[in-house]
Amino acid sequence: MLDPYNKDDREILRLLEEKGYRMEGSGMDQIYLKQALKSAHRSKDASEIRNFEDELGESSSAIIFSALSTEAIISEYITHVEFSSSEIPESLIKLRESLDPMLKWKTLLKFVKPDINIGSNSRFQKLNCLMDLRNSLAHRQARLLEPNRYPEKLENYMRLKIIEKPNEF
Repeated sequence: MLDPYNKDDREILRLLEEKGYRMEGSGMDQIYLKQALKSAHRSKDASEIRNFEDELGESSSAIIFSALSTEAIISEYITHVEFSSSEIPESLIKLRESLDPMLKWKTLLKFVKPDINIGSNSRFQKLNCLMDLRNSLAHRQARLLEPNRYPEKLENYMRLKIIEKPNEF
């Protein structure tokens, strides 16, 4: 990643700008990730003092910023490929057009490591869980559930021990 605070990288960025290249931002994945970690710590602190409203708000913020971070990684990777070569492979061009983050990750992982078995990859399962959590927040539809029950997708992740089951009320 080019660092605008590094003298050599700044010169490369200047030359790229002269040729007409523009880059809106770099390192956004790290900014979002740091924010997610701050929110996660605030959520834990709120939980310890039984401030459930702040716990929920900060947990939600941590999930959303984590998801933003993973999507920024893809965007910045494609931009890196574009800067380092004269053309972007067709499969990566399609990633820019897609709104489905999991399809983007599947495509990117297959591009980087064609022999990867995505279905059994634990990191991919965790990423899929993160996106489902994000979607459950962003596209929330109130439903009546029995006490200590969770939406089916989330219960599946709990059964697989990808996420911990929260303490019961």
